[in-house]
Amino acid sequence: MAQRLAPSDACARLAERGRRIGGPHGGLVAAVPALLLGCAGTCGRDAPAPPAGPTDAAVPSPVALREPASQVHAPREADGPARLTEGATAARPTPGDGPPRDVAVSESHPVHAATITRCEGRVRVRGAPVEAGAALEPGAVLETERGAEAVLDTPGAARLTVAGGSVVVFAPWSPSELVVGRGSVHAVLPPAGGGDRPVLRLVAPASSVEVSASGELWFHVAGRSAWVGVLSGAAEVYAGVVARAPRDASEGFDPMNGITARTLTAGQAVLATVARLGPIERGTTNLEQARALGSRRVGGSRLPSVAPDPGAAVETYARADARVRDLDAEHRTVAADRDRALELLRRITEALRHRMRARRAAVHVCGQHLAHRVASVGTRAEPDARCTRALPPALGTGA
Repeated sequence: MAQRLAPSDACARLAERGRRIGGPHGGLVAAVPALLLGCAGTCGRDAPAPPAGPTDAAVPSPVALREPASQVHAPREADGPARLTEGATAARPTPGDGPPRDVAVSESHPVHAATITRCEGRVRVRGAPVEAGAALEPGAVLETERGAEAVLDTPGAARLTVAGGSVVVFAPWSPSELVVGRGSVHAVLPPAGGGDRPVLRLVAPASSVEVSASGELWFHVAGRSAWVGVLSGAAEVYAGVVARAPRDASEGFDPMNGITARTLTAGQAVLATVARLGPIERGTTNLEQARALGSRRVGGSRLPSVAPDPGAAVETYARADARVRDLDAEHRTVAADRDRALELLRRITEALRHRMRARRAAVHVCGQHLAHRVASVGTRAEPDARCTRALPPALGTGA
């Protein structure tokens, strides 16, 4: 027989469950059922008090609606190969549903995207030779000549080995996002010991791939094609063209409409082109075999003459962001009307989810555009101004 809990105990458990399953917005997850159970006055005695506001179920301000800062992990030592330990596994994320956990970075606290821990051969940043130990900033294009190699350690504990003949850059809107114009990258995100950390994202003109829990992969980019092979763990791969949302679109319109997503696990691979994501195919768990498979599958495809236009995705995200802020402002004015406040809280929750997916779509297509520019003009590549305006500089932990 189920144990009957006192109201205060039930409310405390409800609040704790909301924080556990709701991630960055756990308070919002718990707030709606808490109001229905009349917990607003009792939970405060048994659980940490909610933020002060016009009502007990008040929604945070637009600044507080930003996702919390991630736990930043120090880079690992450069010695030894970066490979996941045998038997390491990763959770299978739901395609496109994970919250973008990017948070604004103060200008007084600048961040670097990675540290160059090892260089072999000729490696240049912004056209100038670079040595091991240098910090790589977002927006700085790194090039490796054929036969060269650069190992990058990120603040999020990822290790990225950039092969010879590659051109890459960390996106200014999410420094955990490595944009690959051409070439190959061996990426490793080891299992975390706890806490939040950046989602690792690699983007090419043809596709983008995310590792949110742990994983190891080989990413080979040439022209309009990209091959992703997962060696261990799991990864999400996205490709496609973002559809433009109607002016009167509500939260019912999916900002990811037009983008195909596939989940890959160890030993699986996929080939993506600019507008299409192929079926999951048999890959390998061996790095050297993955190198050979990627080169063979991609071939010598040419880069499209025109870069993807991020306008539709950026516009959809800007409108979704404005919608959240408008609802939050309205919610602050209805403190005395409990029913209206509850209805607005439900709408804010839906608007937040919509904004998460809109940002993911915008980050995907803005990264594709920048990858195309990097492949075309190398160190002279600049991100689209619409992307940098809509997606402010952030300590990227996913999007």
